[in-house]
Amino acid sequence: NYYSDIATSKYFQKVKTGVVGVPDFTEMQIEFLKYCPTDFGYDQIAYNMNTTEKALESCKTRICDKLHLEEKHRTRMNLAMYAIHFGLFHPELIK
Repeated sequence: NYYSDIATSKYFQKVKTGVVGVPDFTEMQIEFLKYCPTDFGYDQIAYNMNTTEKALESCKTRICDKLHLEEKHRTRMNLAMYAIHFGLFHPELIK
């Protein structure tokens, strides 16, 4: 998906000013978001998070629900962009 720079900047400005809120994520959801931009597979992420792949799929679904993403936008890539933009991804902290 492509969003113009103007649309993206307007959205993120609304988030910064509190017009649009960032959802409250659980600790597990934040940890999963941190792994989304990596090249790890779900099996490796599940191992690192000490959980199962099925639990990760459920976690992904709940995150997408909180972000009100349409079905076609419920991709790990979109979640990765979200994680990077909001500063959740720190490559030096990923094992």
